[in-house]
Amino acid sequence: MPVTGMIVAMTLGVSSEPAALIYATVAMLPVIGCVPSDKVFHRLPFAVTLAMALMPLMGKLFSETGLGNWISILLTPLIGKMGPWMLCFFSVLLTGILINIFVNAQMAAETLMLGIVTPIAVSLGYNPILIMLPSAMISSCFFCFGINSAIMMNQGYGYWDAKDFTVPGFITIFIISVSTSIFSVIVAPLLGIPLFL
Repeated sequence: MPVTGMIVAMTLGVSSEPAALIYATVAMLPVIGCVPSDKVFHRLPFAVTLAMALMPLMGKLFSETGLGNWISILLTPLIGKMGPWMLCFFSVLLTGILINIFVNAQMAAETLMLGIVTPIAVSLGYNPILIMLPSAMISSCFFCFGINSAIMMNQGYGYWDAKDFTVPGFITIFIISVSTSIFSVIVAPLLGIPLFL
């Protein structure tokens, strides 16, 4: 019942975050709810929940306060000598690693990398769309990279052991980093998208 209500609310235009919170609360109500609230709060992994709540806020901190620009100014001399492929590969690999390590951090990792690497790419004369496109792609398929929110939230119930997914996650990240960087920096210019500004 609550899941159906959430789907109907999202179909009517309610965004996913409020709909999930509203119907999670409804699921724990005494008469309507189907989940005993004492069991939910007793078995809820609060460390994972806190990480899921704070990572998007950290991404906003980097993008809206100018902290990302300040870090990119500091990093430009260090990574300024990278070619376009290496900068693209570095950004997508780092984004994927952040997503694999931090729970549900795809939004924060993407915001962080966009805020830091985009000004560096522009200052080096590279097209930031082609440099950052693989990072956006890797953050949109975070669910296949080892540790993620579903696995971590269910770990306490004995369904998964987080270490079982870490190595395959890193292998997947490396393969996607290499292939999407090659496509973005080598194949896309052949299709007419300029690599340089």
